[in-house]
Order: sequence, then C-alpha cells, then structure tokens
Amino acid sequence: MRQTMSNSAFVTGCSGTQSFTISEMIEVNGTGAATNSVAVNLKDIAGDAWKYRNKVKDANITSATAVIRQVHGDNTATSVAGSASLAGGGQSAVFVSGNANVAVGTVQQGQNLDTTGGIIKSALKNDGALSVSYTATPTPAGAKTHITVEVLIDVEVEWSAF
Repeated sequence: MRQTMSNSAFVTGCSGTQSFTISEMIEVNGTGAATNSVAVNLKDIAGDAWKYRNKVKDANITSATAVIRQVHGDNTATSVAGSASLAGGGQSAVFVSGNANVAVGTVQQGQNLDTTGGIIKSALKNDGALSVSYTATPTPAGAKTHITVEVLIDVEVEWSAF
C-alpha cells in the first residue's frame, strides 16, 4: 500500500482549507468479478484537516481517477467494467465507474464526486479510518483479471473555529 500526501493549506484568522491526495495501489486478482480493498487512515495524510477535524465545515472530492499501472502475466481479461469506491463510518459511495481496456496507463475518470465528501467529513470527525476498493468484472465473461490499479482521490477540506 502506498499513500502519498500532496498538501497545501491556506489559513486566515480562525479558518482555513487543506488539500491532500489519497493515493492507493490496489491489486485485483480473481476470476469473474474481483474486488480488493485497502485501508486508509486520514490521521496519516490529512495534515491540518486532521488537526482541525472537530471544526470541519465541509469536505469535497475535487477529482478522482483510477489508472491501470500493471497488467500481470496471468491476466486473461481484455477489458473490465471497473469501479472504485470509498467507505467509512457506515457509508459508501462509488466515485469511478465504467469500462476500461486492460492496458497499462488506461485511465477512468471520477463521477458523482458530490456523494463522497460526506464520507471524508465523517471520517475526519471520527477515527480517520476509510477503505478504498476497486472491483473489476472482466470481458470475456469468466476471464481472470489480474491488474494493479492506482486510485487517486483529491480532497479539499474547509474548517472554521466559529
């Protein structure tokens, strides 16, 4: 699991914003529909957003992508119906969904990003725990999917002391 933080903060008086990126490498390996999940802890990557978590007013996913980074030798899928989802605090939402050719560098763009900000906000106000999942259903049907996908989620959090 690889987590990176791209951090920028802007603070005025008793309020501010924090931007960071959740970046996870997820290996999906299975015949038929296959899913894998990785744990994310916002304590480790959210910077000042974690420091001011009790004062969070809003959290937004500003962009999200899933990129195939590796196609393993035993993969027989030519394309996948792939989806990435975020879960935490009893909530979950799919934020990347669509068909993708199984080739290194194939990118799936995020959709429905407004449904995921509440999950980030809830995780910040609680223990910071989230999970990021990727599910791949292969073509042809019954083929083996064995790929490594990088899921990137850009987050912006706003907080205020008042």
